[in-house]
Amino acid sequence: MMDYFLNLYKKINVYILKENGQGLMEYGLILLLISIISIIALTPLGDKILFLFKNVATAVLKAMI
Repeated sequence: MMDYFLNLYKKINVYILKENGQGLMEYGLILLLISIISIIALTPLGDKILFLFKNVATAVLKAMI
């Protein structure tokens, strides 16, 4: 029974000491930063884009009449 826990401890220790997940974490943080910057940059354009779509929809409706 002691061998089982010793082997389990070794496997967990090897898993904790691996640095493979660190690169994935860094990519995740970079993606988060890019997302936040994109949202901040595009938020002021929201009203302009909405106005553009309304104008296009109005023009299409007028063309159909």
